[in-house]
Amino acid sequence: MLRPAAAVLTWMAMMLVMMAPCAVLLARAYGRMRQPRATRALGAAAVVAAYLGVWLGFAVIAGLSHAALAAIAAFEGDRLSSALLCGVLLAAAGGYQLTPLKDSCAAHCRSPLGFVAAHWDDGIEGAARIGALYGVYCVGCCALIVAALFALGVMNLTWMAVLAALIFSERALQVGGPWLTRASGASAILYGGMLVAGQ
Repeated sequence: MLRPAAAVLTWMAMMLVMMAPCAVLLARAYGRMRQPRATRALGAAAVVAAYLGVWLGFAVIAGLSHAALAAIAAFEGDRLSSALLCGVLLAAAGGYQLTPLKDSCAAHCRSPLGFVAAHWDDGIEGAARIGALYGVYCVGCCALIVAALFALGVMNLTWMAVLAALIFSERALQVGGPWLTRASGASAILYGGMLVAGQ
């Protein structure tokens, strides 16, 4: 039986690994703002800690959900045992990629430097607020993508790498990011539909 604490710690580790590249982009953006060197270093640490803290909050929810599903034998190996549920989850994640809400959240995430400049607040507390707000938009942008791991394989290193690369690319590619979002959404809908149709 999967213990809730173990599941939460597993998801926390996954989120730290998957979101580290985005945290680096945010820290670099913060570091480019004009401010004293010592303040810049502490502020960068605060902005990253707050950003990752939001994702760790998501990890608690995901981990407890994972433990609850495991408790009712809803898992086979590292993924949901029902192909129907896997298909529905993937189709939902793909569909969300095509929604205005996704576009709105992604617009805030796509330019870390622009986000930091637009929400600038002095001091360590200000940096933490910037990081937390960026984290909220990031979770709004990517929570369903990450939740797709329930269907693809929790702790499946290949899928973790693919989804982390997708999340990072959506931010790093100013021109190609929106195209990548739509392509990944269509692919997830197609794959999910195939799983549902196979039932």
